[in-house]
Amino acid sequence: MYSQLERGLGARAVAELLLVGRHGNMDMKVIDNERVLWLQAAPEQRSFLTEVLHWYHFRPAALKRSWAREEALTWELLRTLEILPQSVFLRPVLQHLRNISPETRSAIDPLLAGDRILVSRYPLLGLSGAKSKCRSDIGFGLASRCTVWIEAKTAPFRNVDLQAQLLQQKKALAKLFPELPTVVITLLPWNVTLSGTPNISWSSIAEQLEKCLLTFQIAIPNDYSSGYQLVATEMLGRIRSHPNRIIDNMVSPNNSLHLTHPRVPRSARRPAVRR
Repeated sequence: MYSQLERGLGARAVAELLLVGRHGNMDMKVIDNERVLWLQAAPEQRSFLTEVLHWYHFRPAALKRSWAREEALTWELLRTLEILPQSVFLRPVLQHLRNISPETRSAIDPLLAGDRILVSRYPLLGLSGAKSKCRSDIGFGLASRCTVWIEAKTAPFRNVDLQAQLLQQKKALAKLFPELPTVVITLLPWNVTLSGTPNISWSSIAEQLEKCLLTFQIAIPNDYSSGYQLVATEMLGRIRSHPNRIIDNMVSPNNSLHLTHPRVPRSARRPAVRR
């Protein structure tokens, strides 16, 4: 029975399940069942929404004023990176990052030279013991090897704390892929600096989203681009109006004029597709 469970759930989940059985505590069973049931669920059932809900199940405090917290914005950015065509969003963002330093260039050039870039949600650091669940926020890589990590912040933080966190991530990433160039990059509000670490600002992300909207209007018929435009517009609106003022030209969330698509010159517009 143990080996059958182990094949279905994984050794760690089995250990948790057996621990619950030994204690015979119903409350513990309820808590651990969520993790075990998630591992049992068919991969097709682990959609983006169900993964987000599963993540928040263990972090109920993060639900309060979720729109103001960096966790929610990070999840939304992950989804935007996954959905928008990589040629108009992810690759230009990585191109911007590679130009920051020799360190970023060395780690990002192999990704840009590859075909499809993998976007990883909250990659594990691969640590053991009490730190076994430590994660970065966003990972980029080829195949299953995410060699570029992004640590996103919107809330105030102490520089010394973030520097310690980044050092831990850098060591962990280098240990995971000792044969490959790796880099950890921060994604910070416009008015925050952290010496010694490559950074991209939320303002730069917003600027690239604006360029995406222009590209969609010029190069793709509306019938095909409407979904992309919705995702990009919503993400852009969230960044621009974030309560923590993470970009320098923050706009009022009630001023819809600032959240519409950029105006495209008439001469550059693609002719409408007649039906």
